[in-house]
Amino acid sequence: MKKELLFALITVAFVLLFAIAAESFAAADGVPDGVQYNVLAERVFVGTVQDKPRLFEGRMFLTIRTSYGLIAAEIGPKDFVERSGFKFDAGELVTVVGMPIVMSNREMVLAREITRRGTIFLVRDRNGHPLWNMNRPIQMDPEVGDTGIPVC
Repeated sequence: MKKELLFALITVAFVLLFAIAAESFAAADGVPDGVQYNVLAERVFVGTVQDKPRLFEGRMFLTIRTSYGLIAAEIGPKDFVERSGFKFDAGELVTVVGMPIVMSNREMVLAREITRRGTIFLVRDRNGHPLWNMNRPIQMDPEVGDTGIPVC
C-alpha cells in the first residue's frame, strides 16, 4: 500500500511538472524565457541584410545593419521559413516590424513582418501570434499587391 501511494505521488508530481513546462512554452509562443509578443512594444527597423538567415536553436535569424547597429531578427522555425520561399540577399534593403527583446543577455527583435522589394513576409498575425503555429498556408500580406501599394 505504501509503495502504491508513493508511486502515485511521484506520477502526479511528474505530470504537474510536465504541464507547467508545457504551459510556459505555449504561453510564450515557443520562445524561451517566458517572453510573450506585445504589439504595443513594436518598432520599425530599416537596414541592409548582412548575410543569409542563420539557424540557432531551431529558429532562423536574419542579421540587419541599421542606424542602431547590427540587429538579429528572429524570423521563425527553419521549416516555416523554408516553406515560405522568401529569400534574403546580402546587401538588400529590408524593413522589419517587430518587438525588441533581450534574451540571454542578447538584444534581438521578434519579427512580425519583413518587407523586401515591396513584398511583405508575415511571420506573426496582427495580434502577434506566430503564423507557424497555425495549420494554414504561409501568407504574404493580402492587403498589399506586388507593387507594395495597398489593394482597395
